[in-house]
Amino acid sequence: MIAYDGFTSSELCLHYLFASSNLDQLTFSFCLSRLSGTEMLSLIKYLDKWLKKYEKFPQAAPCPRAAKKLGLEACDWVPELKSVVKYLGVVLDEHFSKLVLYTEFQDELRLIDGVVKSLACGARLCCSVADVVENLKAEVESNVFHLLS
Repeated sequence: MIAYDGFTSSELCLHYLFASSNLDQLTFSFCLSRLSGTEMLSLIKYLDKWLKKYEKFPQAAPCPRAAKKLGLEACDWVPELKSVVKYLGVVLDEHFSKLVLYTEFQDELRLIDGVVKSLACGARLCCSVADVVENLKAEVESNVFHLLS
């Protein structure tokens, strides 16, 4: 349901685009060059919606098994967080000077900044926990080795 909740019907087609492995940066850049400032802002808002989804539901991801077994096509339409961040970065890198002229863009960028900081904090926490787990594994393996020798 994450692919439907909070998105307009016109945004649902973008799900497929950003979840697709066929989209590359060159093609995406060309498509971006054809968008007006208002359309670009709408795209940024769409990508921000996904960032907020991942902030609320960090475990969200494409689920091809559910799509096949349950017939839920939208499960394949969930873009990975990596893709959302990558393409948002492309938009900002290539069109920043054009977008700063829009005050709405500045407001949206402030909102995105808060979400990105929250996601980055969560990622740092996960890395710390992963480090602790790895250290504990190494310690257990070391203790087992000493017991066996």
